Amino acid sequence: MINGPSEPEQVAFWDGWNRQYRVDRFDGFMQRQCEVARAWAASTSEPRRILDVGCGTGWLCDQLSAFGRVTGVDLSPESIAEARRRYPALEFRAGDFEQLDLAGPYDFVVSADTIAHVRDQPRFIDKIASLMRVGGIFALMTQNPFVWNRSSQLDPQRRGQIRHWPSVAELRRLLRGSFEILHVSSIAPGGDRGILRLTNSYKVNRLLSQVLGEARRTQLLEQLRVGRELVVVARRR
Repeated sequence: MINGPSEPEQVAFWDGWNRQYRVDRFDGFMQRQCEVARAWAASTSEPRRILDVGCGTGWLCDQLSAFGRVTGVDLSPESIAEARRRYPALEFRAGDFEQLDLAGPYDFVVSADTIAHVRDQPRFIDKIASLMRVGGIFALMTQNPFVWNRSSQLDPQRRGQIRHWPSVAELRRLLRGSFEILHVSSIAPGGDRGILRLTNSYKVNRLLSQVLGEARRTQLLEQLRVGRELVVVARRR
């Protein structure tokens, strides 16, 4: 369990963060997250009930609504209000995920950039497992510590922000009790310090693109787990 800021401090941080980065914005990184989530949502069987844990302003919920009935939850009431305004046909709940009374079971659960910011990561995973049907798919996306610890673009930790990026090994330990891991990779190659100065060198990447093609170059780096975001997909036991 991680000590850290109070819930009101966390709420204030996430209200501001989503206001700054997730209102009227849809960039290439978010697009890659959507592609991952949509691909795995499509793999679940009918009927599909979908839960987005840490949904922010609801942009990923909207992308997943083609695959079933979506519920989005987030600690930030301001972000949930924005999500309801944008996507009135979808269901959104504001509050601490661990305390919310949600009616499972869900067939597909996605959580993007949330586990690194919760106080008790094992409890977070246990709550998700308790809401899923056996055989359901969980797509977990979170910041890759190997990359972010080697990035000059990392902002200082702010007041109200919990920040503990779990490694792949930690994620495996967290999931192994209730889940069978199906897939581990990364998306959005990044970082510019240490060895990542080489993997993201303009000259190296130009050469790789000439030899492999741009799409294959990106795919290779993602498979090598030097993307900014880890992707771990697991099936509920």
